Amino acid sequence: MISTAERNLAPTAASIANVARSDDQNRPDSGSVTSLDLLVLRCSDIDATRAFYELIGITLDREQHDAGPEHYAAKLDEFTIELYPASPARPPEAGLRIGLRVNDVDRVGATLRAAGHQERDAPGSRSFLDPDRRIAVITGGPSTDG
Repeated sequence: MISTAERNLAPTAASIANVARSDDQNRPDSGSVTSLDLLVLRCSDIDATRAFYELIGITLDREQHDAGPEHYAAKLDEFTIELYPASPARPPEAGLRIGLRVNDVDRVGATLRAAGHQERDAPGSRSFLDPDRRIAVITGGPSTDG
């Protein structure tokens, strides 16, 4: 049996809605961010990771800014992806999901499989693990999957 004190502590739908409304009032305007323009991936083997993403169709160029580490970067429309060497302080992001839209899902999937990358089961898309176990989800057309 629930005591009166416990019943008084239980949240009600009204109290939860009030908290949600007060949280909304404290958030910055969600319309202020218009796009994502940079993704930095830390890589235990930067050359293997570069080769993986180039099989998908991303051309990565070697760069170095001032005295910073050598890394790879690619510009996709207004979006930049960069591959940096991992370190103990900045390890790879294992488990991160990255969605990539391509012109021919079947061709990219076949290319990755031919290079020894195992496809994961993901209906409606192709999904592969990159060398640091990030999940690259490949979507686009024309695919024979449903």
